Amino acid sequence: MNTTAFISTTAHFLDNSSNLVQKCISCKSFFGSHIGVNIGELLNNKAIEFGLINKVLSITADHDPNMSRGVRESELNTTWIGCFAYNLYFIVDNAIENNKVLKYFRIKIAKFATKIKKSSYTKKNSSLKLKKGSVRDLT
Repeated sequence: MNTTAFISTTAHFLDNSSNLVQKCISCKSFFGSHIGVNIGELLNNKAIEFGLINKVLSITADHDPNMSRGVRESELNTTWIGCFAYNLYFIVDNAIENNKVLKYFRIKIAKFATKIKKSSYTKKNSSLKLKKGSVRDLT
């Protein structure tokens, strides 16, 4: 299976009125080895690009050892926090895997989704339409 890896960067911050704001500042294909030093370099580059050096309090990411190492390898002087949604995904995935009925339906749904993705009609008539300027570095 050929897949393209992506890494996204979202900034969460308080505006001048103390409202919580989230902005996707980057969603980019990630080529090369997914080792900590490469992830750290990417984090550094994004922080520099958006003027966030010395402003990052923490980075939340999945539990892949390379992600936590990437945070340590970066020059951001911040901490890595494991993602709650990622933990929840694995709890649900494990529950499905250990239930015969749910596992059966997951297999059926996956096969159906694969057929839809491979459908020439779907390929011909689907496209990703984004509002211009809504996401940076989408490649």
